[in-house]
Amino acid sequence: MSGTRHLVLLALIATSMVGLSCGCVVESGLTTAKAAAASACGVSQADLLSMTISDEYNTGSPKFCTSACGTAVAAWLRKYADDGSCDNEADYRELKTLRDMQLECNPPQPECNDAYLDYIFFLQSTEGQACIAATHTMRSSALQADYAAYCTSDCVTTINTHLQAMYDAGCGSWPAFLNAKRQAALSCSKVSGTYCEAEHISAAALIADGKNTSLSKTERTTALQQVCSACFYELQRVQAAYKDALLLDDGEGDLCIRHNNIYCRVEAETIEAALALETLTEDEYLNQYADRMCKASLSRCAQKLWAYEANQHVTSSARKTKLNEYLSRACIHHQEDGSKLCAGIMSDIVSGTYTEDATTPSATCDADDVSGGCAEPPECRVWSDPDVCSFGCSSVVNTEVTRVGCCLNAMRELHLAVTTDTTATNALFARLRFLSDSCCARQSSACAVGLRVACTTRSAEEILALTITSPSFDWISNNEEVFQTAAINDIALNLGLLPQNVDLTTFTESAVNGTVLEFTIRTESSEDSTQIRTVLDNLIDTDRLVLHHIEASYASRCKPGVTSGCTSAAFLVTTQPLTLLVAVLIALLSTLVL
Repeated sequence: MSGTRHLVLLALIATSMVGLSCGCVVESGLTTAKAAAASACGVSQADLLSMTISDEYNTGSPKFCTSACGTAVAAWLRKYADDGSCDNEADYRELKTLRDMQLECNPPQPECNDAYLDYIFFLQSTEGQACIAATHTMRSSALQADYAAYCTSDCVTTINTHLQAMYDAGCGSWPAFLNAKRQAALSCSKVSGTYCEAEHISAAALIADGKNTSLSKTERTTALQQVCSACFYELQRVQAAYKDALLLDDGEGDLCIRHNNIYCRVEAETIEAALALETLTEDEYLNQYADRMCKASLSRCAQKLWAYEANQHVTSSARKTKLNEYLSRACIHHQEDGSKLCAGIMSDIVSGTYTEDATTPSATCDADDVSGGCAEPPECRVWSDPDVCSFGCSSVVNTEVTRVGCCLNAMRELHLAVTTDTTATNALFARLRFLSDSCCARQSSACAVGLRVACTTRSAEEILALTITSPSFDWISNNEEVFQTAAINDIALNLGLLPQNVDLTTFTESAVNGTVLEFTIRTESSEDSTQIRTVLDNLIDTDRLVLHHIEASYASRCKPGVTSGCTSAAFLVTTQPLTLLVAVLIALLSTLVL
């Protein structure tokens, strides 16, 4: 039965892809990903695509259903573009079928297999084959009329019936069920009468341009201005509900993140491309990256991108650690002058100003050398009396310590957390730290201040409120722990914050048949809080709020086709404390359509 089942699923692959076929696009690292999958699954690379699930018909591969094997195969599959360009590649099709088989592993209830087989039998039937043919037709034409014909046909009604049966059998969290539900949801998602998948397919060339880093910033921005429609965000909401559970990533989730009409990914990749052309040490690269990404016009862009990537299930643990460090420290400012970025202030120190040997400029001095070895500052090269720092040295150290303020220790912490050569990083910061600790200790009357501790990055708090009309207050109360975690992660993702800087303080039943969420955010300054409040208003006003984790929480807990108290609906927002609530912005988040 298993082999027949997957012949049917193979036929469905072409119906579940969004895009145009114009040459298979493969990311770098395909060979490495394949080798990693072979290792995780305990088979040779030659045998990878012949692995099978263990059932009554097959002995199966011992590690096929393990988490490690599934994660590795999913990572391998993600190296192929999920835009339809690889549909005709035999290896890709076999790999996609293999991954679909893995989704059938470990059904939560015995009845799930029977309900799922009933679904497969329907797809094999004459009626089911006609439905598959109809999806081929509509995706080939990308015509709204063809989508309307399919999405109002008995095909959708029958598929919903089978999905309902799987849900009723206790299969709501089963990846096989979620995959089928996702495909159905993508097919008929709609905004203001427009079928979004059709629009997405028609925009395939523009989407490719938006991703293409070889094009100019202007060309990419022009393409994205046409791509980033209400339908695009709706499809991302649908994808968000399933991508963590299915280990998917279409590479488009951050494509339309923007701030003040700046497309953030385009700006970030432009900066990264420019830095790649420069000859920089690891520390210099990090400092330049922070300085350029955190300029006033881009800082919120940078933080929204970092928060998005850090919230993705497919992001590695090491990468998440780095992204969280960026969010925590990369964009901090001098405590005395909030207009000055620490990264800019520290550029000369990170470039090695205080590490150069006086006699051999290419060599590195010992940070505590006071016999002439260290070139900078010139006034501090020699102490005639080791116990008495000269007035000239203490004076220049005082000036420099005041200039760098809390930035030296803050950026040192960032660099030590992110760079790989901690010895080299420590050397960059060691000279000024030594002079401040040693010279100023001897000449305290000449040093007004010592080196500040690392800047406080979250000194301001702001209370915001969000009123949601779905899920119901009862549902939230019954799923409080799940909902609270999901809501905090979503707020952080959309606003460019670390989850630990968001607290969901209360949720109460609203008089308008919804739930009022009150939450506190912690930011670097009151100005930063104001900017974030504006960001939230704008996201709601333009219907670009994507509730990634909340949608995912609902997906496995809601019956197919049910909208009340389950799938996302209307969201009302205010960015004022509840006691000051005067007016709200209203944005409708379309119900997921199966």
